[in-house]
Amino acid sequence: MVKKNNDELSEFVKEKLAKIQHLAPMNSELQKWLSEKKTGLEDKISVKMQKEITGKCNICRHRKARYRCIKCNREVCAEHYWILYGLCKKCVSDKTIEQWKDEEKRLGIDIIR
Repeated sequence: MVKKNNDELSEFVKEKLAKIQHLAPMNSELQKWLSEKKTGLEDKISVKMQKEITGKCNICRHRKARYRCIKCNREVCAEHYWILYGLCKKCVSDKTIEQWKDEEKRLGIDIIR
């Protein structure tokens, strides 16, 4: 019984190693593709976006700012930030929010809170 379990385990490990070895060339090809297709996005991130977030929310001026909007660079609190999208609530129109909520209801999922 133990020998059978060891044989099964050995076979399982061999299969996993074969899969990993198969992925290695894919990973190197993916890395090559990424380096060829580099958009320079890292270079486009402004120094402003890299600064530490300090002070109060730029919208309510009451709570501590914890996030930075990727569109306008405002420092905002959690109440005024859509974490899923990286946008502050000033950059997302009420109409868009209502569309998202309608889509959420249609799909029967709970995305927007």
